[in-house]
Parts: sequence; C-alpha cells; structure tokens
Amino acid sequence: MQFEDFTAAHEAAYIQLAQSGVRGAANALFMIYLEQIMAQHKFGPVGCTPKKLGYNWNPKSLKFDRLSGEIFLNFYKAIMNYDFRASSKTARHPFLAYFRPIMDFRAQDILNKEASFAKTTSTFSDLKLQAAQKGQNQEGEEIMEISARRKMMYDSEKDDRKQRELRKMVEKLLRKADLDKKAIAFIKGFLEVCDEPDGYNNTMRKTGQRIVSEKRHRSGRYSEPKTQRDPRTIAYYWASRCMVHLDDQQKQRFYDIMEELDG
Repeated sequence: MQFEDFTAAHEAAYIQLAQSGVRGAANALFMIYLEQIMAQHKFGPVGCTPKKLGYNWNPKSLKFDRLSGEIFLNFYKAIMNYDFRASSKTARHPFLAYFRPIMDFRAQDILNKEASFAKTTSTFSDLKLQAAQKGQNQEGEEIMEISARRKMMYDSEKDDRKQRELRKMVEKLLRKADLDKKAIAFIKGFLEVCDEPDGYNNTMRKTGQRIVSEKRHRSGRYSEPKTQRDPRTIAYYWASRCMVHLDDQQKQRFYDIMEELDG
C-alpha cells in the first residue's frame, strides 16, 4: 500500500497487529512511512538541513543510513508503547504525528551526549598544548588530575543550571493564554517531578505516572489497559501538545531541557 492511500484506520490496524505479536507488521508500517521518516530526519536536529538552523546546510549532520537501525528500534518501541486513547483526534495519521517529535527527541539525545562529552572531556593533546602555551611541562598523571577536576566542577553545577532553565521555560509556557488545562497540568506536573529528590532521573516516565494517577483520582472510572504501557507515552503526547505554543527557539530549548532531565 502507498502512503497516499494510507488512512488512520489502516495505521491503527498495523499497530494493533504489531502489538498483538504479528511479525513483520511494524516493519511493514515503517516501510510505508519511510519517506516521511527520512524527511523528519533531514529536518531534525542531526539532519542535513535542520529546522533549528533555518533549513541551512548542517556540516555535522548524520546520514539516515547510519541511524536507520536505531530509528527503527525507536519506531518499534513507540508502537509497543502507543496508547490509542491518547492519540490525536485531528491528525490524518495519528501515530506518525506521535512519532515525529520522538524522532526529534532521540536525535537531540545524540547532540546532548556530544555536548556533554565536549564539556567534560579534554584530550591529552589539548591539555599538553595548553600547558606548553603556559611554559609548563606536565606529565600524564598531572594531565589526568586536571581533567578529573574539570569534570567534577562541571557536574557540581549541572542541577542548578537545569533547574534555572526549566523554571524560565515553564514561566513562558504558563503565560500563554491559549494553553488548555491538560497542557498546563502537564507542565506543572513536570516541574513538580523535577523538584522532587532524584527528579532528574526518568523525569518523563514519572510525569506520565503522575498524569495517569491524577486522571484515575478525578474520574474514579479510569482503568489500566490490558497491556502495560510506558507512562512516557502520555507525557510525551502532552509535551508535543505544548510545542504549538512556542516559537522555534523556545521549542528547541524545551526539547533540550526535557531530554537533559529525562535520564
């Protein structure tokens, strides 16, 4: 079947088959959406013309072929975690709309890891060059000690920096008059989780659990699905809903913050 003829009903059928254990259903759906997934990668954080660079050429881009295996694993995991009750009611292909921001999140993970490595790591050649420029002749053990001190200094500042950035972003979001109540509930719940001890670990999962718990408490009729879903499904859904209220720069920063906090 071609993408042009594909409907939400077809999409739901493939997902249900995959969730029921039918081999090949997820792969078939992936191939139907391949061109759309490749386009999402192209304009994503590690693509050749990312949106955050104004669709200009990215010299540090990663080819789709290099990441296709990882993207498919994320696609399969998204299918297994997909909750039809939380799906978009207006999108032509609800699951594809759900998976697009997940691709951006995972691509941003790559950039975050590279940035973290660059900030916490110094090569021996760099440290030797710095020492030589100061007229010093340092041995390997001395260089290792300098590198260790640098990493400790960086890590000690990490939590405070994240919390400041997060609060700034939450304040901006809450000032948006057109946000619906559920989106506001997600933002506040996300911030509350971050304020808790160890809140910076698995933040989105904990936020999703909080949303599910609140829904059950309010209605008294909510029941868990037969197959246990990852609570991050709901959290990422509302995170995506929040994105429409941000400009491109704010949106990218919010992605960055959530990925940094979601260990």
